[in-house]
Amino acid sequence: MGAQFSQTFADKQREVQAEMMQKQTENMLRTQERMRRMMVAQQLAVARERFYWIGGTYATALTAFSAFVVKNKRVPPAAAIPLFIGTVVTAHQADLAYGTKLERINKMTGDLLTQNQGEHWFVPLMPSEQDAEKLKKL
Repeated sequence: MGAQFSQTFADKQREVQAEMMQKQTENMLRTQERMRRMMVAQQLAVARERFYWIGGTYATALTAFSAFVVKNKRVPPAAAIPLFIGTVVTAHQADLAYGTKLERINKMTGDLLTQNQGEHWFVPLMPSEQDAEKLKKL
């Protein structure tokens, strides 16, 4: 009779431990997702601040360039390339800070993780069912 009670108790204990491990895993995943979202929000804030600085500097340079063109009636060749590069950088930062670049990046990340699984070394592979069962037993 003691052996039956001991066996029942051990089974219940295993069930409780498995449930606790499941809850702990879910809580860890929620925490990691929250941390990831906080990091993305911080990166977005940094991108917006960078856009303010780059945009202000670029606007000042563009104003000086326009004044030079109006005064001298010619475009200085040495200023054409930096102004083009400045336009590209400013447009990229504006798209990142206020556009849909983050959504596109997030979609590409999801595509890499789901469609190309195992194709690239940097894509984390999900554990197989057998591996997951082995981990549960530990």
